Amino acid sequence: RHAAFHNGADASPLLRQDAPRQNVLTCPILVSDQLLGMIVALAPGDCPFSTADAKLATAVASQAAIAFGRARSHQEAERERQKLREVVANHPDGIVVLDAAGTTLLQNPIARQLCQADDVLRKLHEQLPGASPASLCAGNGEHELVLGAAAAQRFVQMKARAIGNGDVVLT
Repeated sequence: RHAAFHNGADASPLLRQDAPRQNVLTCPILVSDQLLGMIVALAPGDCPFSTADAKLATAVASQAAIAFGRARSHQEAERERQKLREVVANHPDGIVVLDAAGTTLLQNPIARQLCQADDVLRKLHEQLPGASPASLCAGNGEHELVLGAAAAQRFVQMKARAIGNGDVVLT
């Protein structure tokens, strides 16, 4: 769990038999008690390691552990974001997320096909004049829309729900 230094004969068991006489400093890199690696430093036999060297190695190992932990968290978050993107993209219903200002933040392929617009709020204004993300959520948040040209019109039931920070999801 801590740095250890082995000077002189104490270092011999850690080295190959044919290695020159050296001193060895080792320090584990731990994240949540899981060993991710080791810092190993070698010094010539006439340059022994000290407690200060062990403290420095411990500080470096601690910073490395923090960096590894953050990288791992970032990778896990990215995997979850990718999974969410795939679920939304492949969902059989249209899904749109608007921010509080009405900017379209996310729109899956089904919603894009139904709305035939990148600016979903502007498209909604055609049938719901003056609609805002907040007003869409008023009452039960349900709205019936008619989408498409005359020959290909579709009646669509839309549900609006606030999801935080003023963002609204439309399904």
